[in-house]
Amino acid sequence: MIRSNPKSGYVADWDDLPEWQRETDADIFDAIEARST
Repeated sequence: MIRSNPKSGYVADWDDLPEWQRETDADIFDAIEARST
């Protein structure tokens, strides 16, 4: 189920995320991108 208006606590700007979360998200994105090419 995708909500069009998620709670503000579930969404944060990239700059507001802790460093570990940004690194994890970037690793996940890179893995997905690598599998799709």
